[in-house]
Amino acid sequence: CVLKPTRRSGSLGVQILTDPELIADAWAETADPMLTPEVAARGMPSAVLVEQVLDGREHSVELLVVDGEVIFGNVTDKRVMLGRRPVEAGHTVPSLLPDDGRQALLGAAARLARAAGFGTGVLHSEWIMADGVPTLIECAARLPGDMITALISIAYECGFVEAYLRTLCGERPTLPTRTTGAAAAEFLVAPPGT
Repeated sequence: CVLKPTRRSGSLGVQILTDPELIADAWAETADPMLTPEVAARGMPSAVLVEQVLDGREHSVELLVVDGEVIFGNVTDKRVMLGRRPVEAGHTVPSLLPDDGRQALLGAAARLARAAGFGTGVLHSEWIMADGVPTLIECAARLPGDMITALISIAYECGFVEAYLRTLCGERPTLPTRTTGAAAAEFLVAPPGT
């Protein structure tokens, strides 16, 4: 199973468990992960979600929505570290999925936006494609992290954050429908020590 704290970010406290003997200690750790100064200052309580482990690639989908209509969508390939703690290790835009896979993710994210009654702004969602079927992992009405907005801006040669801000001002910006290039971010991990 996957243990995941609510109201945390950056995969803080997320754990994949395969051994029932580890549940009690892992639950305690996930229920009370190390607090970042931002979280501590806001006094945000956290509960624990237990989810099924899915075998598949992880993707991020960003939709720019105006008055309930999707005007832009992007699929980002995510790389996560293997093992018990699936921390993000990098992102690539555009996705290397075949077109039908990208369309399945964009369609699922658009259905999510409609079901949630999402009005105007950016809907960020994360999915796992298992056997060609998108399964929602999490979503939020916010810009994505980990430099994904910069990757989108580079790959589409557009100002994605500027377009988002323009939607909040009541405008309806036009964004490219296809990438003209590619962009990637890789988060380097070093072993502990000096």
